[in-house]
Amino acid sequence: MNLKTELLNCVKDLYRSGLNTAMSGNHSVRFERDWMWITPSEVPRYKMKITDLIKVNIKTKAIIGKLKPSREWFMHSYV
Repeated sequence: MNLKTELLNCVKDLYRSGLNTAMSGNHSVRFERDWMWITPSEVPRYKMKITDLIKVNIKTKAIIGKLKPSREWFMHSYV
């Protein structure tokens, strides 16, 4: 299983468990040295697909994806 799949499974498991709502609870995972995958804004957790995840470069702040990353992506980059 790849990192994006694990992240998406975690997001959906937390939703199904009632630990976050359909529109709350932002999740991210770092990879390599300067990159992270993060959940997008305004996408219900139960509808989220792998292609919805946003790739963010922590150093350059480059954002790669078709949707907007979570508004909290900057905070996630410091964790």
